[in-house]
Amino acid sequence: MDFIVDGDIQVSFVFDPEALKENYPFSPLVEKGANVLIFPNLAAANIGYQLVQDISGTESVGQKHRQQY
Repeated sequence: MDFIVDGDIQVSFVFDPEALKENYPFSPLVEKGANVLIFPNLAAANIGYQLVQDISGTESVGQKHRQQY
């Protein structure tokens, strides 16, 4: 398997292909897009997971509880 790996990119650019192309034209993700997000710790991952689920209006698969902050 081949993986495309890039460095730190703001999540707003990952979800907006035009902004990604404008701000990171050198990134290999411009052509393929991202399908994995890596967070620095569990708390950040839970926040990101909940935001993506809420914004996209999709149902998650896996744990179904919400952690209160």
